[in-house]
Amino acid sequence: MTIRIPPFLRDVLGESQTLGEILTIVLLGVGLTTFLFVAFPEMTQDIPLWRRILAFLLIVDIVAGCVANFTRSTSNHYAARHQERLVFIALHLHLVVVAGLLGIGFWHALLVWGYTTGGALVVNALKGHRLQLFTAGSLLTAGMALAVLGIAVPNYFLVISLLFMLKVLFSFAVDHYHLAEAN
Repeated sequence: MTIRIPPFLRDVLGESQTLGEILTIVLLGVGLTTFLFVAFPEMTQDIPLWRRILAFLLIVDIVAGCVANFTRSTSNHYAARHQERLVFIALHLHLVVVAGLLGIGFWHALLVWGYTTGGALVVNALKGHRLQLFTAGSLLTAGMALAVLGIAVPNYFLVISLLFMLKVLFSFAVDHYHLAEAN
């Protein structure tokens, strides 16, 4: 069953999604974020409620975006809108904002954000080139290793950081369904 996405949600979900895709995106986004908040209560200890809520929503966006950006609809939506893709990459400061809201891992978040943004711009520039997917996978592999071996942060923030990198650098920046056959 395919559902036509309302215009105000197309930047998130594209033109249409199946019910299964929408449910998976929402359940993983909300479910994994809820799990992190419950399993790691120290994550929000002594943090005002408004900061907890905002951090929760941004983390849901990171997790849900990992999945949504792999769907044909979202990938194709941005493949047809090069400028919007660049704006999305440039404005995706979620990880740095989450670090600030939770009061942890600011330098780690800044480094991961910088690496991810730079890598996503490189990958995006390779749209239509046969090496786009390979380059994205290589940059993701190196970035994950650097994030894990770099500045120490709590495991829950490391998970959020890695999901952010996956979302922006690989899930979003790669044109998964229209790779050029030539090059």
